[in-house]
Amino acid sequence: MANRPARERLFHDENRALPRRPRPRRRGRTRPRHAGGPALAGVRANGKQGVLIRHLLSHTSGLSGWEQPGTATELYDLPLSTARPAAQALWWEPGTASG
Repeated sequence: MANRPARERLFHDENRALPRRPRPRRRGRTRPRHAGGPALAGVRANGKQGVLIRHLLSHTSGLSGWEQPGTATELYDLPLSTARPAAQALWWEPGTASG
């Protein structure tokens, strides 16, 4: 076996499988199929319990905009720009349409 090339020695039946590299843990990270937990706690009002992270990332959550027109200054006002979508109802069922 010592006379074989390194590639053949690596994949030879007598060799044991190499140990797998451990995968990093996902501490505190949200996954696309999760409901968002505390990250979306303020958005859960008005029937938005079914909105998942994947719906927000793919623009299929039913919250494609504000019901009332807004100005650029209102857009940059973080408390206002997060309270408006949280207070309004969904325009469609999450995951059924894009907008």
